[in-house]
Amino acid sequence: MFVKITASGSRRYVQLVESYRDDSGRVKKRTVATLGRLDQLGGELDSVINGLLKVSGRQAVSTGATPAITFESARALGDVWTLTELWNSLGFSELRRIFRRTRHAIDVEALIRVMVFNRLCDPDSKLGVLRWLETVALPQVDSKSITHQQLLRAMDALVDHAGAVDAAVAALLRPMIDQDLSVVFYDLTTIRTEGLSTEAHDVRQFGMAKEGVIARQFMLGVVQTAEGLPIYHEVFDGNAAETKTLLPTLKTVLGRFPSVRRLVLVADRGLLSLDNLAALTDGLVVTLASQTRPTGAAVAVDVTYLEDDSLREEQISVTTFARAQEVAGARQQLVDRVDRAVPTGTAIVARIAELFPRLRLGDGARSQIEVLTGNETVFRQLVRHLRALDEGACAWAEGDVFAPVAVSFSSESEATLSHGTYGPMREFPTPAGFNVGRWSLHTKLTGGNGARMYSHAERIDGQPVVLVGYFGDHLPTVRHH
Repeated sequence: MFVKITASGSRRYVQLVESYRDDSGRVKKRTVATLGRLDQLGGELDSVINGLLKVSGRQAVSTGATPAITFESARALGDVWTLTELWNSLGFSELRRIFRRTRHAIDVEALIRVMVFNRLCDPDSKLGVLRWLETVALPQVDSKSITHQQLLRAMDALVDHAGAVDAAVAALLRPMIDQDLSVVFYDLTTIRTEGLSTEAHDVRQFGMAKEGVIARQFMLGVVQTAEGLPIYHEVFDGNAAETKTLLPTLKTVLGRFPSVRRLVLVADRGLLSLDNLAALTDGLVVTLASQTRPTGAAVAVDVTYLEDDSLREEQISVTTFARAQEVAGARQQLVDRVDRAVPTGTAIVARIAELFPRLRLGDGARSQIEVLTGNETVFRQLVRHLRALDEGACAWAEGDVFAPVAVSFSSESEATLSHGTYGPMREFPTPAGFNVGRWSLHTKLTGGNGARMYSHAERIDGQPVVLVGYFGDHLPTVRHH
């Protein structure tokens, strides 16, 4: 057997040929295999040669170094993609508007989002966040450009604007929990810290730890719903008296969530002594009489504490100066009078300044309301939502985020507002003297994909004003179109 090169026209082929004798004893040749064209043979022929050498026990022909193979880890996507979608759908991207007014040139909202996602996926230090970013494919974030210094500056910006951020987050939570939020739980704990360094206004102070020893610590108070959803927390000095931590926390929660009608306190007897309960009751009376809670409302305070190795329970009912029945009756009479005064859309437009003095109608909303006859299913809801905007303006405290009272509402996502088609749909005619751009906040009149009313709150010479730019069908969004 031998190798033979055979020509066929201009092409030459490499063949494996063997000799044999026919029946007459004559020597003949036959082709065992054609190995291919001579000008195209390369590594394939080498592999055949080496295979034959290996079978015969001889050393294979060297064909050069074997290429090195390396394996790289794929970046994680699933968890951070899901968290990004939740972050945007819940409206937390609205925090970007707060930080646009800061002195920082960095994207504070994106950096905070990165640190929050790290805390949920793989908790680590600020330097550890940078290492974690190398293992994930985080959407909408240029992770390679993030530095340790930027993360620290983002935390500084968060501290500087804590009040505005807390108000914005409360406004985002309120639509999800207001309808059912009637019971909240408050608890307080101590958290040990290490180190001897001191800072101005340092919350790390020496106090009695839960282990029964004096230690450097800070105190953390948390308020959560009956389902376990935390809605507020506050950090206090480690040596602060517990009674001084309770009242500020409850005042804030009752102010932000007016639907709370019952509190459940779990604490030791030191916090819930008779003197402290009296102080708590007095403080809540002042709180309940504030603008955020109508006069006459009552809060039931359920107290559970341990005394002499047995569990004790008490309940305190805190009521303001007027009876709730009187307030409710007077309010209903006023609502009925307003309803009788505006039987049609034309009547609403004509008496808007008298009935809802804090509202201003844009030309588009004015035209959309004027055509209503009063027989539409949505008409009475419209009156109620106009009243909710007016009452929201009345209760709108300086520095807080505006929120309508007792109606369902939400803000448009950043994706919808910036969309090339859906964003311009929200550029409604604006009342004279105002410039809104694209409107975001809207109340939901019939739920689901029903009617919507877009509004925008501003302060003019310190007085709250709510602009109404659109009333009509549900506009398409990125998620619903």
